[in-house]
Amino acid sequence: MITIPFKSKPAFIERVPFDNVYYFLYFTWNSRGEFWSFSIGLIEDEPIVSDIKLILDFDLLSPFRIPELPQGNLLIVDTINNQAEIGRYDFENERKLSIIYIEKDEVL
Repeated sequence: MITIPFKSKPAFIERVPFDNVYYFLYFTWNSRGEFWSFSIGLIEDEPIVSDIKLILDFDLLSPFRIPELPQGNLLIVDTINNQAEIGRYDFENERKLSIIYIEKDEVL
Protein backbone atom coordinates (compact mmCIF):
# COMPACT_ATOMS: atom_id res chain seq x y z
CA MET A 1 0.00 0.00 0.00
CA ILE A 2 1.25 3.47 -0.91
CA THR A 3 0.08 6.78 0.58
CA ILE A 4 0.23 9.56 -1.99
CA PRO A 5 1.48 12.96 -0.75
CA PHE A 6 -1.07 15.76 -0.99
CA LYS A 7 -0.09 19.43 -1.10
CA SER A 8 -2.10 22.45 -0.01
CA LYS A 9 -1.79 24.11 -3.42
CA PRO A 10 -4.91 24.31 -5.65
CA ALA A 11 -3.00 22.51 -8.46
CA PHE A 12 0.07 20.29 -8.28
CA ILE A 13 1.76 17.21 -9.78
CA GLU A 14 3.02 14.10 -7.99
CA ARG A 15 5.16 11.36 -9.56
CA VAL A 16 4.40 8.07 -7.84
CA PRO A 17 5.21 4.38 -8.40
CA PHE A 18 2.21 2.09 -8.90
CA ASP A 19 3.01 -1.59 -9.43
CA ASN A 20 6.67 -0.73 -10.23
CA VAL A 21 5.74 1.83 -12.90
CA TYR A 22 5.96 5.61 -12.34
CA TYR A 23 2.86 7.69 -13.10
CA PHE A 24 2.22 11.43 -13.02
CA LEU A 25 -0.84 12.49 -11.04
CA TYR A 26 -2.19 16.00 -11.66
CA PHE A 27 -4.43 17.23 -8.83
CA THR A 28 -6.65 20.28 -9.30
CA TRP A 29 -9.16 22.08 -7.09
CA ASN A 30 -12.24 23.17 -9.08
CA SER A 31 -13.34 26.36 -7.31
CA ARG A 32 -16.58 26.69 -9.28
CA GLY A 33 -17.76 23.12 -8.58
CA GLU A 34 -15.93 22.97 -5.24
CA PHE A 35 -14.29 19.57 -5.74
CA TRP A 36 -10.86 17.99 -6.30
CA SER A 37 -10.09 16.10 -9.49
CA PHE A 38 -7.03 14.43 -10.92
CA SER A 39 -5.57 13.19 -14.17
CA ILE A 40 -3.08 10.33 -14.57
CA GLY A 41 -0.45 9.59 -17.18
CA LEU A 42 2.89 7.93 -17.84
CA ILE A 43 4.46 11.01 -19.41
CA GLU A 44 4.33 14.48 -17.89
CA ASP A 45 1.70 16.68 -19.60
CA GLU A 46 0.19 13.67 -21.44
CA PRO A 47 -2.61 12.24 -19.28
CA ILE A 48 -4.17 8.91 -20.18
CA VAL A 49 -7.36 9.77 -18.27
CA SER A 50 -8.35 13.30 -17.17
CA ASP A 51 -10.65 15.08 -14.75
CA ILE A 52 -11.52 12.20 -12.42
CA LYS A 53 -13.44 13.59 -9.43
CA LEU A 54 -12.09 12.56 -6.02
CA ILE A 55 -14.80 10.57 -4.21
CA LEU A 56 -14.61 8.92 -0.80
CA ASP A 57 -14.42 5.13 -0.47
CA PHE A 58 -14.51 4.40 -4.20
CA ASP A 59 -11.81 2.89 -6.40
CA LEU A 60 -11.11 5.91 -8.62
CA LEU A 61 -9.50 3.78 -11.33
CA SER A 62 -12.23 1.12 -11.59
CA PRO A 63 -14.17 2.83 -14.43
CA PHE A 64 -10.96 2.90 -16.51
CA ARG A 65 -9.58 -0.65 -16.53
CA ILE A 66 -7.23 -0.31 -19.47
CA PRO A 67 -3.69 -1.76 -19.74
CA GLU A 68 -1.96 1.65 -19.63
CA LEU A 69 -3.29 2.40 -16.13
CA PRO A 70 -2.36 0.83 -12.80
CA GLN A 71 -4.41 -2.29 -12.04
CA GLY A 72 -4.62 -1.80 -8.26
CA ASN A 73 -7.12 0.31 -6.30
CA LEU A 74 -6.82 4.07 -5.74
CA LEU A 75 -8.95 5.27 -2.82
CA ILE A 76 -9.66 8.37 -0.74
CA VAL A 77 -9.84 7.37 2.94
CA ASP A 78 -11.50 9.51 5.61
CA THR A 79 -9.69 8.81 8.89
CA ILE A 80 -12.48 10.27 11.06
CA ASN A 81 -15.34 8.69 9.10
CA ASN A 82 -17.05 12.00 8.34
CA GLN A 83 -18.92 11.08 5.16
CA ALA A 84 -19.32 14.70 4.01
CA GLU A 85 -18.12 15.87 0.60
CA ILE A 86 -14.39 16.46 0.20
CA GLY A 87 -13.53 20.12 0.82
CA ARG A 88 -10.63 22.25 -0.38
CA TYR A 89 -8.49 21.80 2.77
CA ASP A 90 -9.66 18.37 3.93
CA PHE A 91 -6.33 16.68 3.13
CA GLU A 92 -4.46 18.98 5.53
CA ASN A 93 -6.94 19.99 8.28
CA GLU A 94 -8.22 17.93 11.19
CA ARG A 95 -10.22 15.72 8.83
CA LYS A 96 -6.96 14.27 7.49
CA LEU A 97 -8.09 12.57 4.31
CA SER A 98 -5.56 10.28 2.67
CA ILE A 99 -5.09 9.01 -0.86
CA ILE A 100 -3.89 5.43 -0.90
CA TYR A 101 -3.01 2.99 -3.64
CA ILE A 102 -3.35 -0.74 -2.99
CA GLU A 103 -1.13 -2.59 -5.44
CA LYS A 104 -2.69 -5.20 -7.71
CA ASP A 105 -0.94 -8.02 -5.82
CA GLU A 106 -2.47 -6.81 -2.53
CA VAL A 107 -6.05 -6.40 -3.80
CA LEU A 108 -8.31 -9.10 -2.39
